[in-house]
Amino acid sequence: MKNLFCLIFTIFSLSLLSQTDSLVIKKNLNIGGNYTAGNFNFYSLNIKPEIIAENKKNQLSVNSSFQYSQVQNTNQVYKIREREFYNSINYTRRLNEWRLIFFNESEQSFLRKIDLRGSLGLGLGHKLVKNSNLEIDLSQLFLPEYLLSNFGDEFNNFALRSSTRLKFVYKKNSIKFSSIGFFQPSLYTVKSNGKIIDFKDNINGRLNTSLEYLLKKGVSVGVNDQVVYQTYSSSINSSIKPLDHTLTFFLKLSL
Repeated sequence: MKNLFCLIFTIFSLSLLSQTDSLVIKKNLNIGGNYTAGNFNFYSLNIKPEIIAENKKNQLSVNSSFQYSQVQNTNQVYKIREREFYNSINYTRRLNEWRLIFFNESEQSFLRKIDLRGSLGLGLGHKLVKNSNLEIDLSQLFLPEYLLSNFGDEFNNFALRSSTRLKFVYKKNSIKFSSIGFFQPSLYTVKSNGKIIDFKDNINGRLNTSLEYLLKKGVSVGVNDQVVYQTYSSSINSSIKPLDHTLTFFLKLSL
């Protein structure tokens, strides 16, 4: 049902975009990975596709991230270490200095025992700075959210989140530095058994920072630093840390 709603949301957004002949579509693909052999064997793969479709008044962006890794244990058997999927769909309607934003977010996490976390909301955004080299953007949304937990049905929950996003992008010649941060505390969370969750036990945060260098048209290399902070799973099981940090070297293709 959630995937069907996301599809309908995307088709509706595209229909608004297609009402003009000036539609521009950009497609990017980031690929990174790591392999270690010797005292222990380990490999990881990180894939981040991005699609942006926009015209003068509207923009639709779809950003996904898939991170997968396995490590070989003492019995020489490979075990899954992480299998993390995150996707966001962002539709923006420009209103002079302000922007109306519809936002959808979904996540699955092996590390945090999340079968599905999905949210849908709306809010406003404003560009604080915009010139040829620098862009600073601030937005505020409110997101109803539903979470299906791998710990059991009694840990499923419904939440209403505040979502504040700050985006910073700086470009100079062949170098681009970007940082996008989300702070998403839950204003109200109730588990499926009716128990209210304390504020501190359901706070989400995400920070993606990238530095990339353009090798030639359509091809870049760079490094990405991703920090994810979530307290709900760690409040259920203390062995799950709330903070995860991933550093990835990547090749970026603009298709």
